[in-house]
Amino acid sequence: MRHKILVIDDERIVGRAIQRILESRGYEVDVALSGEEGLEFAREKDFQMAFVDLVLPGIDGLQACRQIKEDSPLTKLVLMSGYVAKLNETREIFESIESCVQFVEKPFGGEDIINIVKDFLEKGQGC
Repeated sequence: MRHKILVIDDERIVGRAIQRILESRGYEVDVALSGEEGLEFAREKDFQMAFVDLVLPGIDGLQACRQIKEDSPLTKLVLMSGYVAKLNETREIFESIESCVQFVEKPFGGEDIINIVKDFLEKGQGC
């Protein structure tokens, strides 16, 4: 079975870069450019994992993560942001509510993405 991964990032270049990295390793990847579009994708497919940008137009990454987790409790979540202060602030809020999220600071490299996916999906880490 190929693992399905959702990437939600309003920066098309970031979403496509993550998609290329993961597809080159055999994962099936869909990219959404907004929280709303990501939630539509998440309702249509059974994703094992989602990379979600924190700052999105409309529904922000935090709201999108909460909805994805509510609809699909087994989906592993990675919240990404280039805004370190906002990521740290959000981390405290989100960890008090949901312990199943990994936080990643942008920019990150392809190997970082591969290692996160391997840890979560292949080694069974995370929750």
